[in-house]
Amino acid sequence: MAILDKLTENIIGSSQFNTVEGRPNAIEIGWTFLGRNYWGGTCNKEVKGLMMTYAFNYVQNVIFYVDKQNIRSQKAVEKINGRKLSESERAMMPKKSKENETYIIEKSAQ
Repeated sequence: MAILDKLTENIIGSSQFNTVEGRPNAIEIGWTFLGRNYWGGTCNKEVKGLMMTYAFNYVQNVIFYVDKQNIRSQKAVEKINGRKLSESERAMMPKKSKENETYIIEKSAQ
């Protein structure tokens, strides 16, 4: 999915949805890439909010996988109320969850 600047209508980034293996009632919001000029502003939060609103029409849980070394992205997911899954919760998730920090946002928590 392309992300456009509202004012200029220029493409400023991209994001994507992915299936979550073994979790039919969940969807992953994949990595979001934004141009450096858009880091730290409201753009990422707005994009994730729009994607979650759309996703919650179809699923109960949104999953985010974040590299264990990427503290900035972990904080960004926490700002939108992502809850980091514990080791025991991640044990039931796909391999991708064991290689990354895994966050969940539940529709019921919205």
